[in-house]
Amino acid sequence: MGMADDWMVMLMTEKDTCHEMMNRSVEATIKCLRLVSPSGWQALLCVGDCADDSGSQRAEMISPDLWAEMIKPHYKKLCDWIQPQHTPGKHSCIRAGRCIT
Repeated sequence: MGMADDWMVMLMTEKDTCHEMMNRSVEATIKCLRLVSPSGWQALLCVGDCADDSGSQRAEMISPDLWAEMIKPHYKKLCDWIQPQHTPGKHSCIRAGRCIT
C-alpha cells in the first residue's frame, strides 16, 4: 500500500477509499475464519489480524477522533463476528477487545 505516513494522509483525504479497503480486509478475514473447523477453534491459541499501530510509546499517531471515525468501525465489525456462535472455545482475549464497541 505504501508507507505508513501515506496511509495516515489517506485516512484524512480519501476516507471513502480507506473505508472500502478496510471493509474488504475485514470481509476477507471473516471469510478465512469461516474455514476453520469447529475442532480447529479448540486448538487455536490466538487469532491475530489487527497488525497495525495507532500510536507510539509517546503518543497517538492519529487523533482519537480520527481513529474512532475511520478505524473503530472495522475493528468492531470483526470483533462482533468473533463471538461464540461463530468461534467456539475460549474468548477471553477477544472479549477484552470488545471495549472498543
